[in-house]
Amino acid sequence: MAAEPFYFTGYSYEGKGNKAHPITLRGFCGNPNLEVGGGPVIPPPPDPFPEPPPDNIVIKPAPDTGGWGYIAPEPGWYYVPGAGDPGPK
Repeated sequence: MAAEPFYFTGYSYEGKGNKAHPITLRGFCGNPNLEVGGGPVIPPPPDPFPEPPPDNIVIKPAPDTGGWGYIAPEPGWYYVPGAGDPGPK
């Protein structure tokens, strides 16, 4: 609910037959018919989601002659044996 300032002016009486004192009341009051900014706030449509990256990206391929390569984000570093290197045991 939006609020707007208000001012009331008038007189305060202290009992019957006493002199009146001028007063001013100042403050804020709520108005359920008001909306912030003069109208409803309509959010902009969300940005479309970007395409997800591929599962694994080869950052550094292993050399054809054998050696280390790197795949991101998983599995990380890997080793490819060369033609004359012994394989896994």
